[in-house]
Amino acid sequence: ETLTVTTTEAGTLANLIDATAKATTTSLKVNGPLNGADSLFLRQMMTAGLKSSETYEGVLAELDLSDATIVASDDHYYETSKVGYTTADNEVGDYMFNKCVTLTSIKLPRTATRIGQNAFLRLENLTSIVLPEALVTIDKSAFAYSNAFTELAFPATLDSIMTYAFQSATALKTISFAEGASLRYVSESAFNYCTALESAELPATVEYIGASAFSGDTT
Repeated sequence: ETLTVTTTEAGTLANLIDATAKATTTSLKVNGPLNGADSLFLRQMMTAGLKSSETYEGVLAELDLSDATIVASDDHYYETSKVGYTTADNEVGDYMFNKCVTLTSIKLPRTATRIGQNAFLRLENLTSIVLPEALVTIDKSAFAYSNAFTELAFPATLDSIMTYAFQSATALKTISFAEGASLRYVSESAFNYCTALESAELPATVEYIGASAFSGDTT
């Protein structure tokens, strides 16, 4: 059964999900605004933490954020020794779901325009992804080495797929583009070593395909 919660103010997700539900919920739908503090809370539900060395009890597998909105904040959701990552309006931020190893299915916020660098890096259990309807940019290594999902449907708004975005997504078989697709830019090694990819019919709007964009594929 899916737990559904609705935030009326960003930063309040922790007030809506108690400690038991945080550790035991496997399917969650979140509506409303979400900031960095909320993103960190979600990371903890998927065993990840603020730092790469932190782990939490969590079993969240299915996450539906389609009716959520990511808003800017100063709260860190992920930190390295040099950088603290914060949310920006309508962006799935850099490293946002990195190390969220229990995640199998995600529906991203419809209003998100960017998926950041390494946002879903090396998620070996992620089998289903619904991309935002407003998506413009998929940034560097966003889904690199996540090798369980088999198909992707890109929205008409997508403009750019950056370097290594899907490198070694070795289960990916099919990609499709919505009617009215406006993709212009496919960067170097964007789909490098997507060894299961059967077809990649790009829109006529594409102006640039970088070196090795599909290198190592079997198409």
